[in-house]
Amino acid sequence: MVRKVLMVWKVFLFVFVTMGLVGCSGETVSEKNEKQTQTALGETEKIEESLPVITGIKETAEMEEPLPVGREVKETAEVEESLPVGTEVKETVSTKDSLQKEVRWGNAPDFTLSQLNGESFTLSSLKGKVIILDFWATWCPPCIKGVPDFMDLQERYKNQGLEVVGVLLDQGKKSSLESKVKKMGINYTVVFGDREVTQLYGGVRAIPTTFIIDQKGNKIEKYVGYNSKETFENKIKELFAQ
Repeated sequence: MVRKVLMVWKVFLFVFVTMGLVGCSGETVSEKNEKQTQTALGETEKIEESLPVITGIKETAEMEEPLPVGREVKETAEVEESLPVGTEVKETVSTKDSLQKEVRWGNAPDFTLSQLNGESFTLSSLKGKVIILDFWATWCPPCIKGVPDFMDLQERYKNQGLEVVGVLLDQGKKSSLESKVKKMGINYTVVFGDREVTQLYGGVRAIPTTFIIDQKGNKIEKYVGYNSKETFENKIKELFAQ
C-alpha cells in the first residue's frame, strides 16, 4: 500500500514539475528549439539582406556600360579601313624592287647636265647599258668627222643596249648651238658640258676625247683624237658578249 502511495506521489511530482516548466516558459522544449532555429534563420536573412547580394554583378555592369559593346572590334575595323587594302604588301614589293634596281654605279664620274631640249640628263640613269661618252664641239673638224660614226653605231646597237652621249663643249648661246646640232640630225643624246664635268674626267685637254663605259658604270677605255668606227664597234661587242 505504502509502495503504491509512493508511486502515485512520484507520478504526481513528475507531472507537476513538467507542468511547472511549461507554465514558466510558456513553451515546450521542442517549441523553444524551433523558435531558436527560426530566430537564427531570421538573423541570417537579416545579415544576407544587409549585404548587397547583386553588388558584384551590378558593379561589373556599371564598369562595362561606359565601354560601348564591340568598341575594340570597331576601332580595329576603322584602322583597317583607313589603310588601303594591300598597302603593306605593296610597300614591301616596292622596296624590294627599288633595292634590286639600285645597282652600284662604277668608277665613271656621274653627272647631271641639261640636254638640248632643256631636260636634265643623269649619266647613271643609263646603268645596265654600254655607253660611248664623247666630248666634242661643233667647231672641231675631227669631232665632226666622228659624229656620223656614232650615229651609225647608235642606230645599229641601240636595241642591244648601246647609248651614245655627246658632251658639247662649245662656248656660245645655247639656242644657236641647239640649231647647229639639229641640222646635223644627231640621233643620240647631246648635253651642254661645262668645266666641272671636264675636270671630273681627268681634265679634258683635247677633243674629241671619248670614253667607253661598261654596263656597271666603269670606265673601260679612253680615246683621245679621232678613231675609226671599227675601233669603238669592236670594243662594245666585247662588252655585249660578257
